[in-house]
Amino acid sequence: MSRYYGPQGGSGGDPAAGWTLQRLTPPSDLFGSYGVRMGPDGRLFVAETLSGSVAAVDLETSTVERIVPVGANNLPDDLVFGDDGTMYVADVAPGRVW
Repeated sequence: MSRYYGPQGGSGGDPAAGWTLQRLTPPSDLFGSYGVRMGPDGRLFVAETLSGSVAAVDLETSTVERIVPVGANNLPDDLVFGDDGTMYVADVAPGRVW
């Protein structure tokens, strides 16, 4: 049992009491999505560890834009935005922030 699904479990089970599940976008090519944050422009930014990229998802149009191209960095794991809108990305493999 998880906090999202009741005893039936899996994707075919009913959501647990008090929870609802809703797909916000159609299936996309996001790979290994770990860190997600809402950006200052209203898009959802995704650190994709498996593809080595950072994407921005427009939730109104379901458009996925690669902000950092696939393979440009090692393993972006998480991200955050500063008060001035600057995006900071934690990169696992070299242990750096860029």
